[in-house]
Amino acid sequence: WGARRATDAVTEEWRGKTWDSQRLSALGAWEMTWGKLLGSTAFAWYGALPCLVVVALAWPPDWGYSASAVLASAVCGAVGMQAVALITSLTAARKGLLTRTRGLWVLPLLLGFSGLGSQLSTLFNLGVVWWGQHWDGVYFLLASAMLWAAWAVFGAYRLMCQELQVRTTPWAWTAFLLFLTGYLTGFAVQLHERQWGFLGLLTGLLLSGALTYLMLFSEQTGALVLRRVWVRVQRQEWRRVLEELPCWPVSLLLATVCALLLLLTPPPSGLDLVEDVRDIRLVPLPLLLFLYRDTAIFLGFSFSQSPRRVEATTLLYLGLLYGIVPGVGWMMGATLLRTLVLPPVFTQPVFASAVLAVHLLLALSLMAYRWRQSFGVARL
Repeated sequence: WGARRATDAVTEEWRGKTWDSQRLSALGAWEMTWGKLLGSTAFAWYGALPCLVVVALAWPPDWGYSASAVLASAVCGAVGMQAVALITSLTAARKGLLTRTRGLWVLPLLLGFSGLGSQLSTLFNLGVVWWGQHWDGVYFLLASAMLWAAWAVFGAYRLMCQELQVRTTPWAWTAFLLFLTGYLTGFAVQLHERQWGFLGLLTGLLLSGALTYLMLFSEQTGALVLRRVWVRVQRQEWRRVLEELPCWPVSLLLATVCALLLLLTPPPSGLDLVEDVRDIRLVPLPLLLFLYRDTAIFLGFSFSQSPRRVEATTLLYLGLLYGIVPGVGWMMGATLLRTLVLPPVFTQPVFASAVLAVHLLLALSLMAYRWRQSFGVARL
């Protein structure tokens, strides 16, 4: 209920034509964030707080779990989920989707509860091995919930800054990417085996690549946005470049750095991530080319003179490239067609890199054509 109310905090204002007047009020981004987050969910907390009191009073004394730790984890998890719901609503407002979209509050619920029941049970019973150290499950869950709630609230605040036209630089997104990389790497790393360097870079590549797609589809990414950035670069106004820069180039840059460092980092012995991998050190290169190609395809559609349904069109073409055309080639026995559309990254990374380089050139050609079509041939 709280997640739904947090989503409706901006949705109802947008549909009631009162959001613009609130943006012009004297409230700052921090006050506006907490006002929407706490004000919209107040009645949900009115129902939750008495339940928390009853649970605390009726907690069995012979249970091995601490009542305060479990209840604090529940509260932090609820705050984090509601903040993610507010982020979803603000993102939809910036993309202009609130007039057509219903049920946005389901997204944070799916994000928070999909497949987590058994994992939380394992945390309570067995504990966690993180960065080579064993941590008590209850307190690790509490610390994680506190961190995720803090990041979610801070993310909602940064989006509110953008909505209120407060100039910000993408340092917060960079810090979140580095934090998330370190957090996830800790579950796979055993420090005594000295695997943390390779696994950290691999986690950074996969995570940054996935979040590049997420930010491409959730941010305002068009020709005018990148045109403003390019004008600031030409004027050498570097701080304004960072202020105009979307978050997806930051994720793309981090993925590029991780991929290049992986090419120079020897993999740990005995690490079998995928069967039949001939040279795992070269696998990051075609993965990076996939990311660049898909980004260029998205930008090519978004650079059109009258972009419409850019996200849906991009998803359609990516579905053709990743699923439909290779599937048809497999059914028809056309191996060459399948490998040219979806090259074997793990078994033949060199061949895959060559094929994807051609894909990237075609996608860049489309992007350059659409850019010239949007702004003509005038030079600054």
